[in-house]
Amino acid sequence: MQMTAEDRDRVTAAVTAAEAGTDGEIVTVVARASDAYHDVALHWTLLVMLLVVALLATFPAADRAAASADRSMGAGGSDPRGVDHRAVPHRDRLLSFAG
Repeated sequence: MQMTAEDRDRVTAAVTAAEAGTDGEIVTVVARASDAYHDVALHWTLLVMLLVVALLATFPAADRAAASADRSMGAGGSDPRGVDHRAVPHRDRLLSFAG
């Protein structure tokens, strides 16, 4: 988009009128493109991840219920690799921040 001299004069007049009501100075920048904001997805992912950790810390019983359901679905509390999780001392405490 090309700015004409008339466009430039309109922007200058608008900035001058806005500066009349303040002690600050307004700086106008015209750019071809703005940032693509690729980092927004990263910030949302980080927020969701921290929310999950906060919920598990706040409601540790939900984590214990999930661990109990996992154990009951396996054959005698073991996983497909043959590791018996009942043999790991304090496993339930390791799964919970409040334990």
